[in-house]
Amino acid sequence: MPDLPLLEPIWWNWYLGGLALACLELLLPGSYLLWIGLGALLTGALTHIAGGFYWPWQILAFSILSLFSLLVGRRLIRRGRSSSRSSLNQRQRGCLGRQGVLVAPISGGYGRVRLDGVYWYVRGPDLPEGTLVTVTGVEGATLIVEKADPAS
Repeated sequence: MPDLPLLEPIWWNWYLGGLALACLELLLPGSYLLWIGLGALLTGALTHIAGGFYWPWQILAFSILSLFSLLVGRRLIRRGRSSSRSSLNQRQRGCLGRQGVLVAPISGGYGRVRLDGVYWYVRGPDLPEGTLVTVTGVEGATLIVEKADPAS
């Protein structure tokens, strides 16, 4: 068999494979190749530190480390999505509990209020213009209001 410098030492191949998978992740949608590439890099490090070991054990180590990194990565991504999902494109949720003055009377159940320079459509009991209201809920892009307690 000809002397192939990239095949020896074997840990070098795991490093190259891991970097190649990480680079492919940049070109393809999803986030699986990154974690499999991390498994390959960890297998390369383990093989390098251990001084090399029989290739079936390397494949087993690669499988276990890739699965572990994939599970950890999915958990990290899921945690990031759940924390950013709550307010993304839902500015009106930040209005809950806030008070504002009606700029248009609530007539027939609907009116308008101004909060931080933004005019919002509101739904609530019929109230005259200039009434202090508290935002108690959100329904789509409409704020649900009720007359504010004068003591607060």
